[in-house]
Amino acid sequence: MPYEWTIDNESRTAYLRGWGRPSHEEHLRAPHDMVNDPAFDRSYGVVIDVREVQADPTPEQVLDFSRNTLALGPLRRVAVLVNDGVTKATEVSAALTAAGGFEFVLFDDLDEATRWAQEPGPPPRDDDGC
Repeated sequence: MPYEWTIDNESRTAYLRGWGRPSHEEHLRAPHDMVNDPAFDRSYGVVIDVREVQADPTPEQVLDFSRNTLALGPLRRVAVLVNDGVTKATEVSAALTAAGGFEFVLFDDLDEATRWAQEPGPPPRDDDGC
């Protein structure tokens, strides 16, 4: 699978990195596999790095990914590193998920994304949006 994750308990940060040309199903499954890892804690910051992913998603796939992201449930801070090929689709997904209460911020620098994800922030909201 062209995704892997690392959970750093010391820094309280989870990293999900993708590369190559993952299938749509792999792209949907990877974040769920990470948050379901027993070592994952929803209070950790999350850095998702898709700078090496080659993708040209259809509008339907962007909607599908947005729904899938909302199904992850509450997470504290999510930073997403993007490349030029996926920036537009990721911006659309960010707008759609923000409307559903799930926010993530786009970055192009790993150190900056990691610092932001590790900053103190509000705890994840529960399923009632509180």
